[in-house]
Amino acid sequence: MAKSMSHKALDAAFEHIASRAEFLVLCAGVPTSAAEAVTPAGEGGRMLGRAVMVPGLNNGDFAVAAGAVSGRRLVVNGRIGMAVLASGLADHLALVARRTDEVLLVTALAEPCEVIEGGTVAVCGFSSEIADPA
Repeated sequence: MAKSMSHKALDAAFEHIASRAEFLVLCAGVPTSAAEAVTPAGEGGRMLGRAVMVPGLNNGDFAVAAGAVSGRRLVVNGRIGMAVLASGLADHLALVARRTDEVLLVTALAEPCEVIEGGTVAVCGFSSEIADPA
């Protein structure tokens, strides 16, 4: 039995994320809430660094493309010079919407890295893919 899903439906899921994301947050661990994601480590949160995002697709921060394997993917551009707001071992990135109190997407870094408060860090771009149904 064949399965399929409209790529427009997959794109709508990514549009939901891109239209709401206000911050790209460098985290120590996986945030379970938007408040935890944007509260500095050492103050009860997981945030080590944060960059403001421009919500919306095809605006320089987000784009939707064909999946690397199948389906569709959301491409998130990286940041050069992200301010480090707390020291710690960074191991995840999160897209966060404070207005709607959502952690929209979390991804693990390829390699954890130690960051020092007051410095800056370059964060590579990444993508998240929704595959075609199998």
